[in-house]
Amino acid sequence: MKTLIIILVILSFLQSTIIPMDLVLMVLVLRSYVVCDRSNLILAFIFGLLAAHLTFTPLGFASLLYLVLTLAAQVLNRSPLSHNPLVVFPAMLVFLSLNELIISLSLHQSINIWPKVAIEAFISLPIYLLVRVWEERFVVKPELRLKI
Repeated sequence: MKTLIIILVILSFLQSTIIPMDLVLMVLVLRSYVVCDRSNLILAFIFGLLAAHLTFTPLGFASLLYLVLTLAAQVLNRSPLSHNPLVVFPAMLVFLSLNELIISLSLHQSINIWPKVAIEAFISLPIYLLVRVWEERFVVKPELRLKI
C-alpha cells in the first residue's frame, strides 16, 4: 500500500506538470478493476483532492468524479467479463470519456475528448497488466499464513 501511495503521488505531480494525461485516475480505476477493496475509494477521494489542488480545478468535484468512476470499476470487477483483459480498453475508453466530458462541461471549456482519451485508453492496457502482476505477485494476501 505504501508503494502504491508513493506511485500515486509521483503520478499526480507528473500529471499536473509534464504529462497532460489523467494517470492517477487510470491507476485507481485499474486497481479497483483488479482488486475490489475499500481502500480504493479512500485513495480515490484523497488523490482526487490532490490532483484538483495541483491542477487548480474545484477541489471536491474531482474527488467525487474519481469516487464514482472507481466505484463503477469495482462494479465491473464483479461481472463475469472481468477476467478478460480485452474488456479493459473499452471500459477505460468510457470512463475516461466521461471524466473529460464532465470536467469540460463543469469548467465551461470546449469538449476535446477523442485524441487525448484514445491515447489514454491505449496506454491503460499495459498499466492494467502492470497493476495485475504487482497485485498478484508482490502484495501479501491476508489469508496467507506461514507455518513455523
